[in-house]
Amino acid sequence: MYSLLSFKSFGITNDEPEDYLLGSFLYTKLRADDPVLERSFVIAADGAINLAMYDRIYMALQYAIAGEINYDTYHLLNLLFFSIILIAAYELLLKETGRTSLATIGPIALFLTPRLFGDIAANHKDVPFAISYFVSLVAIYLFGNKNSAKYLLILGLFFGLTQSLRTVGYSIYLVYVLWLLFNRATLVSFKKIFEILAQVAVIFFIGLLIHFVTLPYLATDPFSRFAELLTNAKAFPWNNAVLYFGTQFLSTELPWHYVPIWFLITTPILFLVYGLLSVKLISKSKLARLLWLSLFVNSVLLVLSQPVLYDGVRHLLFLLPPFVLLACLSFFALLKSKWRWKKIALSLTALNVVLILVQYSLLFPFHYTYFNEIVGYLPGANNQFELDYWGASYKSAVEQFNQRAQFEKTYQLYFCGDPQQVKAYARFKYELVYEINNADLLICHRRGNNQTTIDTFDSKNQFAIKRLGVPLTTVKWTP
Repeated sequence: MYSLLSFKSFGITNDEPEDYLLGSFLYTKLRADDPVLERSFVIAADGAINLAMYDRIYMALQYAIAGEINYDTYHLLNLLFFSIILIAAYELLLKETGRTSLATIGPIALFLTPRLFGDIAANHKDVPFAISYFVSLVAIYLFGNKNSAKYLLILGLFFGLTQSLRTVGYSIYLVYVLWLLFNRATLVSFKKIFEILAQVAVIFFIGLLIHFVTLPYLATDPFSRFAELLTNAKAFPWNNAVLYFGTQFLSTELPWHYVPIWFLITTPILFLVYGLLSVKLISKSKLARLLWLSLFVNSVLLVLSQPVLYDGVRHLLFLLPPFVLLACLSFFALLKSKWRWKKIALSLTALNVVLILVQYSLLFPFHYTYFNEIVGYLPGANNQFELDYWGASYKSAVEQFNQRAQFEKTYQLYFCGDPQQVKAYARFKYELVYEINNADLLICHRRGNNQTTIDTFDSKNQFAIKRLGVPLTTVKWTP
């Protein structure tokens, strides 16, 4: 119901135009309908690196369903696809607890995770990967100890989709192997280790075949190009300004604490507390061991590889569902306990849920700009951290300017986002200019050093799209 009522409220984000276009190209290539694309997807030449090296199978699937590039339809599909992780969370907790009432808390908790839930409509990269990774963890928990051909095929399919969507998805194999080894009451014999490795090898080859289909560039020379993909994943070529604690850093020079601080200030307090307390459950719960193992493995890989990260926790959204489910397990433990402060703890939990829902109503549809009480919500994060890094508020900005524009005039527009983010909504005439001195209209969102650009444009005619009094996108113009 939420999907059907809200999907038209979400604006086009920065990366959507290019990625959805390239997704349509992949769909055409898989149908073998274009000889030029046949070559471009396997040979990264003539500027085709972005086409060849990045997997867009999810966007190709959306194009196949929609039949055209339509952003509202894509946003609706994104919202509907999110139901997969809600169902997976329910089934996982139902298997763990055996109680439908407790299992229902899993999907509710994911809904109450603003940085995840707020991204689902227009984040076509990180959320699908988060869904796929979590479903792979569920598959490990449900089928990981079964070595029949059927279950190996299921695991291979899920693992293959996960590694296809993002290179870090290959970490699922390490999580799987370690879980099989550690999740036993007795020491594992060399014979059993060999059986486990043989089992994982079968799953790996199934997954690799899927990756070959979704990324033809990899299939033509697996060894050298896999190394190339790993190198690119570690050193993604994005070296722009990132606002962190009020200071502009290059994305390649962010402090080591960038990621943990962002998790600390953007995750609801109740999940932080319950999630961290779930460490006590590792010795008691197989599920807790699996989820903590996934967090540990990916944290170690993050420290060792030191990839280029920006936009807060966006690239690490796939770690939120396991952490939130761990928080659910802690909450269940509290419900069963006889702790004398239990009623106070439950009251504080209910209060935090209410505060999250209030934030949802105030931030809609930009839930991904949520900050928790540690920094004082969005106002406390203003001028300290990145806010609307996706530029989703451009839709509201352009639509509001439609009501103020002089329609006989052709505006010289300086625009800080992707041109499609204005083209899709503008009802006024404009020409894009790339020197701010030549502009009589400026539309810019708050990201990186855009605020300097906004301040440079001097005009009394202006308004901003705001949430909680904080500007997300600013519009300035001269008569």
